[in-house]
Amino acid sequence: MGGVEIQAHTGVRHQHLGKADYAIEAQDGSQVQVQQGKIGITSYQAGVNVGKTVETANGVKIRPHAGVAYRHNNSSAKVAINGQELTQKFANEVKGQVGVSVGKGSWEVQLKADYAKNNESGEKKSALLGVNWKF
Repeated sequence: MGGVEIQAHTGVRHQHLGKADYAIEAQDGSQVQVQQGKIGITSYQAGVNVGKTVETANGVKIRPHAGVAYRHNNSSAKVAINGQELTQKFANEVKGQVGVSVGKGSWEVQLKADYAKNNESGEKKSALLGVNWKF
């Protein structure tokens, strides 16, 4: 499509967390007992990435790109601290990314910015500046 690269992705991820039963010593010397049963967490994700590579007359490749993804986690875990049971939820999340890479020969410089928003911890923002050498 006019040199535009479109990549759709979808998947299922399953993570297994084993049983936990341990004590932590608090600053005052008392013991904090933590217990959690084993749990399986299944998440579903889907998204799309779009990019276009342009090569200049002197061989420099410039590739702007953007992507968006949604991850659905409908899981929770019960954690007991000193016998008091708490519920730990795993969030649904929407994540977007924009970036550009510039390279020539074996060298490439990348600049990316991520933005994610989920229904448990709110917003997350990050940026990456990377230099790659391919051998």
